[in-house]
Amino acid sequence: MVDDAAGLLDPGTTMGNYQIEEVLGVGGIGEVYLADHVKLGRKVALKRLRTEYSSNREVVSRFFDEARAANQIAHENIVEITDFVEDPVDGAYLIMELLRGEDLGMVLEREESIPADRTVAIMRQVASALAAAHRVGVVHRDLKPDNVFLTE
Repeated sequence: MVDDAAGLLDPGTTMGNYQIEEVLGVGGIGEVYLADHVKLGRKVALKRLRTEYSSNREVVSRFFDEARAANQIAHENIVEITDFVEDPVDGAYLIMELLRGEDLGMVLEREESIPADRTVAIMRQVASALAAAHRVGVVHRDLKPDNVFLTE
């Protein structure tokens, strides 16, 4: 079921093998939810393309192309996408490994400064992930603090 006010899925909504538990984030073209695989009991992140974009073939194609590109990289600092689905009722969505933590943008808003050693550690991991992407011909195109996720 969809919460009509925001277009977000209500907790308890089932999409394929996944039951929505809560909203983790909302972006320009979609939302990310904490979901549970109903048969395996595994927690995942489900990224759903907004309903208004699900009928746009170009947007859906780009959404899935980005998933394929991410899966070519196979790097410890790149989130693993385990499935993508295009359903006439549920729309287009990706299943990703569930990461716990927060994005760098949130950290920068909250903290006045980040210690130099932590900054260097973060940047080394970002550079390593970007190098792995570039080795397989993938260019990120939207590198910013909000897209750098720091795990717990």
